[in-house]
Amino acid sequence: MKSVLEALHRQYTAERILDSDPLGIVHDRMPAAAEQVELTAFLAAMFAYGRVASIRNFITSLLDQSEDPIQWITECGQSEVRQIAVPGPYRFQSRSDVQWILHSVGKLYHSHAKKSTIASPGISSRSGALPIESQFGDPSMPIADRIAHLQAALWQGIPGPARSPGIKHWIGAMDSKGARKRICMFLRWMVRTEHPDLGLYKSFDAASLVIPLDVHMGRMARNLGLTGRKTLDWTTAVEVSRKIASISGGDPARYDFALTRPGILGACKAKFVASICGQCRLQPICIHGRQR
Repeated sequence: MKSVLEALHRQYTAERILDSDPLGIVHDRMPAAAEQVELTAFLAAMFAYGRVASIRNFITSLLDQSEDPIQWITECGQSEVRQIAVPGPYRFQSRSDVQWILHSVGKLYHSHAKKSTIASPGISSRSGALPIESQFGDPSMPIADRIAHLQAALWQGIPGPARSPGIKHWIGAMDSKGARKRICMFLRWMVRTEHPDLGLYKSFDAASLVIPLDVHMGRMARNLGLTGRKTLDWTTAVEVSRKIASISGGDPARYDFALTRPGILGACKAKFVASICGQCRLQPICIHGRQR
C-alpha cells in the first residue's frame, strides 16, 4: 500500500494542482508576511465549503478591502460590528454573521498585537507564535483540546444574542464529536512543511495532526480499508489518521491532498468504472479495483 500511496503523492505534488483546493487562494497571494499568510489561510479554510471558485471570490473580496489585511482585520476587532464592510452573506452565514466573525477574529489579532507590543515591540508573543497559532493553547495538550481552545477564543468575541446557527456552524462546538474538518485542514496547511503545505506553525508536531475528514476522504478511506466506519466524525478521523501514520512513517496527513484529488477532480465515482479505474494508481489497493 505504501508504494501505491507514495506514487499518488508524487503525482499530485509534482502536478501542483492547486486550482481545485482552497489552499490555492493562499499560494496565489504569496509571498507575504507570515501573519498575512496565516490570516488568508485561516479565512480560506474556515469558509471552505462550496465551490473553490466561490470560496476564492469571497475571500478575495474580504482581503482586498485594504492594502494591509492585518491592519484591516485588527480594525475589525475594534470596530462596531455593523460598521464592518462585508460583501454580503456567504452560504450558511448571513451578512451579520460574517460581520461578527470578522469582529471576533479581529479581536484575536488586536489582542495579539497588544501583547506583542508590551512584551517587546515588533516581536510576537508566545515565543514567536503567530496570532491565530497563539490561540491554540498549550502545545502539550492533545490536539482536540487545542482545537477547542481556539474555538473558545473565537466564541469569546461573539455575544450570546449574536450566536446564530450560521456562526455556530462556522466556529463549531467545543465539545463536538464532529470531525472538525476545516480546522484540521487549516492545521495541515500551517504545520506540514512539504508542498503544498506552508510549514509556518512551530508549536505543533506534524505527527499530532488529524486528517481533515470530508466526504472525499471518508469514501477513499473506506475504499482502501483504512476504516469500516461510515460516520464522518472525530472517531473516524482519528482512526484513519493512525492508519495512515503507520504507513507513512508517522505523518498522518501526508496523503490527504493526494487522496482527495480523485474525488474532487471527478476521477473517482465510488464504484468501478473501467474507463476511469483502469487509469487510477489506486486500483491495486482499492476495493472496487480489486473486485474486478
